[in-house]
Amino acid sequence: MKLKDFYPLDFNGTQKNFDSLMRAFLIKANYDPILKKITGYKGMHQYNDSQECWTLKFDSKEGIYGLIQSQATEKDDSYESVFDIYYFPSPNEKELQNSSLIEEYIVNSEQFIEKVKGFSSFLEVYLNFKIAKLILNIPKDEKNFQIKYKVLNRIKTYTKDGIEDINNLTNNKYIISPNSIDKNFPSFKFILPFFNFFNTLLTRIIKKAPVDLKLKKTKVNAIVYDKEGIQSKKEDTHITKLEFTIDYNDNKNININKNHSRLHKLLLSGTWSKLDLDLKSFINKQTNSLKPKLIVVTGFLGSGKTNFLQNFIEFENQNSRFIGIIQNEIGKTGLDGKLLNYDYNIVEIDEGCVCCSMAGQLRSAITTLFDKRIPDTIILETTGVANPFNLLSEIDQLGDLIEFDSIITIVDANSYEKLNSSYLVFKDQVRAADVILLNKIDLLSKDQLEKIENEINLQNRCAAVIKTVNCNINPNEVTNQAHLSNSTNHISTEFNEESTVFRTHLEDNISSIKKSVDKKLNREEFEKILKNIPKNILRVKGIVEFQNFTSQYVVQYVNGFYDIKEIEDDTKKEKFLIFIGEKIQDFSELVA
Repeated sequence: MKLKDFYPLDFNGTQKNFDSLMRAFLIKANYDPILKKITGYKGMHQYNDSQECWTLKFDSKEGIYGLIQSQATEKDDSYESVFDIYYFPSPNEKELQNSSLIEEYIVNSEQFIEKVKGFSSFLEVYLNFKIAKLILNIPKDEKNFQIKYKVLNRIKTYTKDGIEDINNLTNNKYIISPNSIDKNFPSFKFILPFFNFFNTLLTRIIKKAPVDLKLKKTKVNAIVYDKEGIQSKKEDTHITKLEFTIDYNDNKNININKNHSRLHKLLLSGTWSKLDLDLKSFINKQTNSLKPKLIVVTGFLGSGKTNFLQNFIEFENQNSRFIGIIQNEIGKTGLDGKLLNYDYNIVEIDEGCVCCSMAGQLRSAITTLFDKRIPDTIILETTGVANPFNLLSEIDQLGDLIEFDSIITIVDANSYEKLNSSYLVFKDQVRAADVILLNKIDLLSKDQLEKIENEINLQNRCAAVIKTVNCNINPNEVTNQAHLSNSTNHISTEFNEESTVFRTHLEDNISSIKKSVDKKLNREEFEKILKNIPKNILRVKGIVEFQNFTSQYVVQYVNGFYDIKEIEDDTKKEKFLIFIGEKIQDFSELVA
């Protein structure tokens, strides 16, 4: 391949040359309907009044992307240019709250959109909102073409002296307290739509698929600034610099660095690496995505997963959508599947934890659902001590059956501090989430919630955190279609962790036993037992009968709280209790 094949003008590596090359690329994008369809690209605005810059819009994001050349250099055997990539959030965009205070002020100022269109002329816009660098490298023999992206997983800055509320906008001295975070923007998540668009554009212009994809990650420090604007560095283990390099040349096969296979799988899930993708095949692919989407719902024992299922199924039924449920219990007998009262199909896996010993049953459970009726959505509700990271490899193999949507982790806000300090698997449940439902917020104060939200943000820098009571939420707020344009955070988290070995509940010494309860119990004595359960017992649930009553009752116990409710259904069910906890094998008989 030769540069002349797609750029006929003379090229000697000047900044003007690279601007002209980029301009040619983006103009071609405006006249490529297939590119627009498959990447969600809406169009481009070119600005020339000072330094040339471009703004771009994509379907998947509310804000606007910016692109401007910052440097062009000549090396011994190549020419190289650096373009800065910007993201200008919409004033109503949720991620604006993760921008710096000055950026938030600029976004809400007058004529912001007009300034964005010509951002190279407006210093306050030009100096902020940068999210990544795009580096183009062209050898002097013009026989290949290399692109490199440099981006942080999150852009994070701290204010050493705080930001005082000099205009009395709040009731506090500071808008941002000293030594607090000013900016915590998920830049990697936002570079992905541009990455897929620009590389797809090049693949279509060059008419060759890329042949090499390399990824490098490096730990870096956060930036701290003082009231004089002087910057220093602060150690922050949650920030990673990512570099991914793509080569176009005359080789035939793409070379994948297997050190980060899941990360490469995410990047390769876009349209950029496929030369032969046309509009017809893309539409066929979209049409074939009538496969049900799979949502993994996880959360520690007693977090509120059953409430979430009840609300989710009710909402979907009202909108004429049919739900399939795969439900897993660490004990031998499931309970929650017996208690849902809506139109759905359910398959229970009750012989072990689906995230460790029973992972192979997931495909079988899905096909069993299909035998009854193909649902619109499948919810996999894991056991409360499951680690969803251990499911990812099997989910990767289910693409012929389902479209993987997201991992939703439900966190009991009232028990967060205790669980986070005690159980490794709980931490992984938080880390793995695309969406975190912070449930039972009515039990905590505003300050307590803010502290927990900050801690969760340190564990998972990408997930949306939504506060709920009884998991009452519109399903549209928590499903996100985990594609390249909207990165899944269980994969994003991989960038920040050196280890890809994830824990199971067995490492936390959590197990279960089931007891049949054939006789009727004395309710008063039984409630005394529940009030005095040892701390190593994390969860009790089951179905029992009480003396002098004909009804059956559902028993739920978690973290020192219990609930006993009458079952309105007259159909008699198996009577049992399941105890889940640490060193449960040493637990003496609670119910004689």
